[in-house]
Amino acid sequence: MSNPDIDAAWSIDTLLERHPALFPVLSAYGIDTCCGGPLAIREVSARHKIELATLLDALARATQAR
Repeated sequence: MSNPDIDAAWSIDTLLERHPALFPVLSAYGIDTCCGGPLAIREVSARHKIELATLLDALARATQAR
């Protein structure tokens, strides 16, 4: 599932500014929203060894569930 409202190039800070309800999804993946906030979603997924598509799907599902 893709979500045109979320761009992998966005920083974690931008993602949370636009979709604050996604904080629990990031936390579930162990993504640091403080120090990791300026990093792009794609960079964070690589650092945490999370498939980018998997992370984007989880974020998209969470935005659809609202």
